[in-house]
Amino acid sequence: MLKKPQRLQTMLLWSFSLFTFTTFYALCFWVPTVLTTLGFTVANAALGVAALGGGGVIGALLLIPLAARFGIRQILMVTSMATVALVGMTALRAFSLSELLIAIGAIGACLVAGTLGQVAIAVRMYEVQAQTTGVGYSAAWGRIGSIVGPAAGGLLISAGFEPQQLLFSAGVPASLAALIMALLLLTARKQVVQADALGQVD
Repeated sequence: MLKKPQRLQTMLLWSFSLFTFTTFYALCFWVPTVLTTLGFTVANAALGVAALGGGGVIGALLLIPLAARFGIRQILMVTSMATVALVGMTALRAFSLSELLIAIGAIGACLVAGTLGQVAIAVRMYEVQAQTTGVGYSAAWGRIGSIVGPAAGGLLISAGFEPQQLLFSAGVPASLAALIMALLLLTARKQVVQADALGQVD
C-alpha cells in the first residue's frame, strides 16, 4: 500500500510519462508532414525524423552524468521547459532547413531524456518490492501516450491545421509535462523537508 505522498507523486509521474510520450511520438509521426507542408522536399523532411532520433541519442547519453550531478527531477524540469520553448520557437519563426533540424534535434534530446528519466524516478520512488509494478505502470502510461500522440496529430491534420498550429498543439502536452514535473519536484522537496523535521524532533 502506497503512502499518501507516494500516491500523489505516482499520479504526477504517470501523467508526466503520458504527456512526454504523447509529445515525442506525435512529433515522430508528423514531423515529415509538417516539413513537407512548409515546402521542404520529401528527402529533407525525412531528415527531421533522423534529427529527432539523433538528438534523442545525445539526450540519453547526457542524462546520466547530468542527473548524477544535479538530480534527475531537476534535469527533467529543465528539459521539459526547454521542450516547450523550442516547440514554440519553431512554430513562431521561419527557419532554414539546417536551423530547423538543429531545433528538432534539441527537442528530441529533451523528450528522450524525459522518456528515460521517468523510469529513473520510478525506480527511486518505490521500495524494492514495489519497484517493478511502479516502473511498469509508469511505462504503460507512456505507451498510452505513444498511441494518443500520433492519433491526435492525424486528427488535427485531417481537420486542416497549418504546420505552425500543429507545432503549437504539440506544445500543449509538453507544457503539461513541464508543469507536472514542477509539481513533482516540489512534492519531493516538501517530503525531504518533512523528513528532516521529523529527524530533528526525534
